[in-house]
Amino acid sequence: AGGTFHPLVPLSDPTTAPTLLRDAWIGIDGDAAARGASRGLASVLGAHTLDIPAGEKARYHAAAVIASNFPTVLAAIAESLLERIGIDAAASRDVVWQLMRGAVANLRTASPASALTGPIVRGDRAAVALDLAAIGDDPAALALYRTASRAAVALARGGTAPGEYELAWFFELPEHRVRGWRPYEDRAEAMRAGCFRSEAGAAG
Repeated sequence: AGGTFHPLVPLSDPTTAPTLLRDAWIGIDGDAAARGASRGLASVLGAHTLDIPAGEKARYHAAAVIASNFPTVLAAIAESLLERIGIDAAASRDVVWQLMRGAVANLRTASPASALTGPIVRGDRAAVALDLAAIGDDPAALALYRTASRAAVALARGGTAPGEYELAWFFELPEHRVRGWRPYEDRAEAMRAGCFRSEAGAAG
């Protein structure tokens, strides 16, 4: 018998581990003895424990990877796009860091749906079209933008998965066209159709 003691902390630098572990969350599972030992160790570290539901360790781990590992990937892609247009590496890194820090800070006091900003939540088709055209020669950035934008549309609509018609409004790509498709005339019409919440995002 045994269990899991999985710190939900991005431990890339061992020297910062003690600080990061304090007040962090630790995923635990296993038998009663293992869970008890894990809670005791977490208490010594000043951390909290999160019981992983039986049979759901893989989904739990996927959530951790998305939250902890993928922001680094997002930063790398964003920095690369800035550097390609002539912005030096140091400035690119600081710009991306400040943007990401602000986005995460917003999540501290608001739900993801309320914290979302940018062209998707504004219903700004023109901005999205320009972005897609600008990064069309970068497969990784383009795939990321498309995938994340689909998720953003669903988030802006209150968690309802975006329909094919609505995605066509944003992406205007042949593979997204549907019979009878036509773009909304403007953001106000999209709002009336119930596609997006009314608050305009401040960034992006």
